[in-house]
Amino acid sequence: MTTGVAASTVYVPGLSTLGSLKRDVLNYIQGTQDDSDLNNLAQRAINNGIDRINSRVWKQLVTKQTITLVADDDDYAMADDYKRPITMLRLNSSSNREGRIDFKPLQTFFNEHRDGTTSGDPRWYTVQHKQRLILFDVPVASSFATSYPTLEHWYHRRIPHLTADSSVLDAPPEFERFIISHAASTLAAMRGHQVLNFARQEEELSWKELRIDDNNTVTDWSDRR
Repeated sequence: MTTGVAASTVYVPGLSTLGSLKRDVLNYIQGTQDDSDLNNLAQRAINNGIDRINSRVWKQLVTKQTITLVADDDDYAMADDYKRPITMLRLNSSSNREGRIDFKPLQTFFNEHRDGTTSGDPRWYTVQHKQRLILFDVPVASSFATSYPTLEHWYHRRIPHLTADSSVLDAPPEFERFIISHAASTLAAMRGHQVLNFARQEEELSWKELRIDDNNTVTDWSDRR
């Protein structure tokens, strides 16, 4: 299970470590990391903020999974951070995109594709979240697997919890402000601290700004007037 952003991912500005995030949270209530109980509470509150982020589908939290096809198999494990599907692209033997496989909701999929015994060329897929599986309408025929050895599945992802002080958030740095203010308001509420109202206002404002930013439509189209 991933616990932080990959070393090859670089953001500007740089991301803070969990240890730094905890210090920022504790500064709200004049706490110190020498208090192990308070330090642990700050970490749980930070991860609770990550849980709130994961309750929503974000357009900017997107990644892909490469699926290697196996003849006569119709189900494949989904990635650990999988949340919602976006698209499934076929890659030919040269690893170039060549068409796609379409998505159907789980109930529609099972109602319309009841024969899962005869191998063929998959045209539809669905996701079984509980079983953490990606399921195709038919087991993959060997000829199809030869023509399209892999699939490129793009999906909305979840952010993993932070567990080590050296780990960093697997998301753009814009999310850090919300996580800090969310954790600070949680601790302030638990300790009855006077900074509670300020921290909650920061939390609400940062959450609103994140949603506005995520909903903005930005293109590279020329402005033709």
